[in-house]
Amino acid sequence: MPGSSLPADPTPSCRPVWALCSLACMEYGACLSCLVFAKSRSTSSAPCLTTNVRKEENEQDEQDNTMIRSRLSEVPYLPSSKDQTLNIMKLLEGRTGRLADLGSGDGRVVFAASSVGFQCTGFEINGVLVAYARSKARWKGVPSGQVTFVKKDFWKTDLSVYNNVTAFLAPGVMGVLGEKLLKELPDGARVIACRFPFPSWPQQSTVGSGLDQTFAYDISSVRSHLRKVPNAEV
Repeated sequence: MPGSSLPADPTPSCRPVWALCSLACMEYGACLSCLVFAKSRSTSSAPCLTTNVRKEENEQDEQDNTMIRSRLSEVPYLPSSKDQTLNIMKLLEGRTGRLADLGSGDGRVVFAASSVGFQCTGFEINGVLVAYARSKARWKGVPSGQVTFVKKDFWKTDLSVYNNVTAFLAPGVMGVLGEKLLKELPDGARVIACRFPFPSWPQQSTVGSGLDQTFAYDISSVRSHLRKVPNAEV
């Protein structure tokens, strides 16, 4: 990445993290470069275009925008802090069932939730982090039926089978994510957002402050609220 540097010969204790960061930087750098290139090509057009050509380009722009929104959740990889993870667990107290962690990273939220009985799936598109989380699960001896890490884009996945969802993503995608969750999650679902709240959703409760603040939303309450808001999509 421009302006970033990694030590040429890290100390032995730092080598695992250094290697993970190197691979992640290469993957993210490639993704971002491709996105910028694709977007610049799709938005350049000749002065005189037919209606059909304009329509095709508009459709391509929308596809590119969708792809960009789906990739925003990758950059940067920032794991939940210990306090954030504890706050998530406080907001999940009294709940059971299936849990999806969107952008599960190294799996720390998944492991914490599975330890209290949730059946968890971690969605992560960075193959390095997925491999790390799977290895950690084997090392911990976590049953495969309790924890699953998948290298899969959650934007393209139907999340209707989950009644608990956790997310620590970029603030720019929270609105789009809210639309997806409202379409797919059952009424009894609870959504936990770390640091960045959903822009138009009423909070059920919140724990922590500053960078570690965590928000809980009950889908049934969100839908009831939005039905009273003019032009809101529920």
